[in-house]
Amino acid sequence: MTEPAELLMAMRELRVTAGMPSLRVLERRAAVPGGGGSYLPHSTLGAVLNGTRSCTPELLWHFVTACGVTRDEDRSQWMEAARRVERYRRDGIASRFIPAS
Repeated sequence: MTEPAELLMAMRELRVTAGMPSLRVLERRAAVPGGGGSYLPHSTLGAVLNGTRSCTPELLWHFVTACGVTRDEDRSQWMEAARRVERYRRDGIASRFIPAS
């Protein structure tokens, strides 16, 4: 996965796999310890999932965790995908190709 749309589709699929929890349930699962709000405000998460806002690596980390991804190896794969998407956003399509020697 490299393009932002691919990450978005994967996030939507993960939510379905997790039993399609509501945005408010995901918000509660990502509550800041001590009652300081949530790492996944439902309005922000909704904007990300409907494609009107970019997903930050921090939001992605909390999203996949709230969806039940707990193995470090699995979360690392999601974070690597986020890095590839950021590179794509920064460098455009050219970042998908290796320069000729």
